[in-house]
Amino acid sequence: GDGVTRCRSYDDARRAVDAILGKTNALGATNDEALVQEYLHGAEYVVDGVSRKGRHKVAALWKRDVRDDLVTRGLELVSNADPYADAVTAFAASVLDAIDLANGPSHVCVKVDPATDLVWLLSARARFHG
Repeated sequence: GDGVTRCRSYDDARRAVDAILGKTNALGATNDEALVQEYLHGAEYVVDGVSRKGRHKVAALWKRDVRDDLVTRGLELVSNADPYADAVTAFAASVLDAIDLANGPSHVCVKVDPATDLVWLLSARARFHG
C-alpha cells in the first residue's frame, strides 16, 4: 500500500515516518500525519457473513496468505475444522454485536496470535467481500 512499511525497530519506524511525511500520497494529498501501529503476529482470517435481526451467519471463512512484505498473495477458503474457526467466527459475531451491525453483509478481518490463541480485530465493515 501507499507508505505501508513493516518496521522491526524504533529507528526503522522513524525512517518510515520521515519518508512519508510531506510527500504526496496516492490520493494527491500531502501527508501531514502518519499512523504507526503494532504489527500483530499470526494467521490472518477473514469472516464474510450476513446478518438479519441480529442473527449472524458465516458465508465464508478465509485464511489470508500475507508474507513479510505485507502483500496478500491469496486467500484459502477454510472449513470449520480449522483449529481457530470457532474462536474466529465467535469473535467476529461479538464484533458485529458491538458495532450494532444487525442486518446486511459483513466483512471482518482478524489475526490469531499463535503464542496466546488470542483473536485480534484488524477491521470490520458492513460490506461484501472484495
